[in-house]
Amino acid sequence: MKAASSNSNISKYGFYGAIYLLASLKLTHNVWSDPTSQMNCGCGDPGVFMWFIAWNAHAISSGLNPFSTHAIWFPNGANLLDSNSIFLISLITFPITKLGGPILSFNIALTVSPVATALSMSVLAMRITKNSLASFVGGFIYGFNRLFAPIRGSIMQTFDQVEVDSSHHDREDIVL
Repeated sequence: MKAASSNSNISKYGFYGAIYLLASLKLTHNVWSDPTSQMNCGCGDPGVFMWFIAWNAHAISSGLNPFSTHAIWFPNGANLLDSNSIFLISLITFPITKLGGPILSFNIALTVSPVATALSMSVLAMRITKNSLASFVGGFIYGFNRLFAPIRGSIMQTFDQVEVDSSHHDREDIVL
């Protein structure tokens, strides 16, 4: 009985994941004509995140410290642990970065992140509601709401879902 329930959950979440992936591909469709040179936005966070992805791949493959660099903020360098260096994401996408470059890794991470977020919320919603439709819809709303959708180009927002920019603590437009 337990195995049948487990297989049912796997197929249900596999179906959800496929629908979420189609939605995410629709949102990021403009990058897939040339995913190694196209991106949603090269401004602000996306450009910095691609640098972190490229730096971590370079540091790991060269035996350098991925948490500290003198490549920026010369002459003192930078402690990358003091920033949102997306180390885990760049570590996961390391093989993709080495094969296709940081823009491809960024595009894949940006496409997969709302899918992972939506699936996580679906699992939680199922545990709370025991309702498949509520689970699917709750996951979709959480993973693809307009504040965190990948169209904005921020991996941190789509993976973390909560981002408070402390440098703007006096502004009224802080995104939570």
